[in-house]
Amino acid sequence: MIFLSRCVLTPLETPLSVVAGATRMPFTRFLVWDALGEAVYVTGYLALGFTGAASLATSGPLLIAVGGAIVLATLGPLVVVRLVVARTRDERPEVREVLPRAA
Repeated sequence: MIFLSRCVLTPLETPLSVVAGATRMPFTRFLVWDALGEAVYVTGYLALGFTGAASLATSGPLLIAVGGAIVLATLGPLVVVRLVVARTRDERPEVREVLPRAA
């Protein structure tokens, strides 16, 4: 499981390290599986980068367009919500206008 947490299930890396220590897993066994998992993880990303770099010149404009679309899809709704909240704050009546004055 340590091997998988290093190369496939990376969000579980820290909790599984704690569990391995709590269950008194031998350090050398943990270290071997940890090193193998990290080696697979790093090798995979290096291979991905190496093969992707060869086609970067042809796919560069597409990557820029996709990246821009991701930024707009992420930040666009945040801007809209901010504008709606600001507008509704401006349109709310003051408390003094709603409540009658005390005599």
